[in-house]
Amino acid sequence: MIDDAVDQISAVAEATDFDEWNPRAEMSPATYIAKGRVEVDEDVAFRTMADAASCFGKTYAGLQQSFIPHPTERGKYLWFPKLYENAQWLNTLSPDETVITEICKIPDQGEPQVDRNIRQFELNGRRLVFARVRSPLGDLMYRFKGEYLLDVNASNYERGAVFNRVAKEAKTYEPRRIM
Repeated sequence: MIDDAVDQISAVAEATDFDEWNPRAEMSPATYIAKGRVEVDEDVAFRTMADAASCFGKTYAGLQQSFIPHPTERGKYLWFPKLYENAQWLNTLSPDETVITEICKIPDQGEPQVDRNIRQFELNGRRLVFARVRSPLGDLMYRFKGEYLLDVNASNYERGAVFNRVAKEAKTYEPRRIM
């Protein structure tokens, strides 16, 4: 009886397309470059900003800026916000993750920051967002939240800059070869 149950389970396991969990591959830019995209529903996360940014056509050894131009697509940016309150920012993510609100807490810089966001929007400033989060084990990682666009009508000096999610996936690119 037990042997029959083991045989049945083994037969099902052999007939199933099972991908072994590989945490290194799961957090590797090469995995998503090969797929051709990153998707929110796949819970994509990277150990570093450089790993996340390296999915888009340029290999980064390190990255310390939280906001950079997309290396391949004009008018897009990569943004690595802390979506929680800290000394400089009060950034929030709506419960359904479709709206990000950004408020600068530094005196005399909040209004200029909203103005910069509006100027960027006028240049078609879409943002691919990789939120800085803590993993279940406590280490820092950057989780893909989607592509967001500034909502100019909802943004103001009191509320801050409001970004709405416009896509749940983004195209990835092989690193360019410089000759």
